Amino acid sequence: MIDFVTASIAYKGESADLKGRTQAIEKLYVENCKVYYFTGRNYRIFDTKGDESYINGLNLENFKLKGGDPKKLMIPDKFHSDYWGYSILFY
Repeated sequence: MIDFVTASIAYKGESADLKGRTQAIEKLYVENCKVYYFTGRNYRIFDTKGDESYINGLNLENFKLKGGDPKKLMIPDKFHSDYWGYSILFY
């Protein structure tokens, strides 16, 4: 779950925030069980399935090398409406 009030990530009801690494999300997208996001200072990746859950402090070039696509990043409101908007209609 991604909480857009505080722009943080929770997993199974527990905060996934470790030392502020999932707070202050300005832009994000989800792909292949990974949350790619930008905090305003650096790029980060939260991998929900991998051994290395957080990849922090990436500059733009390293973000791209790790599979991130800055063109896909969107503000949380747009992400929320795109990700959940149509899903709600079908459930």
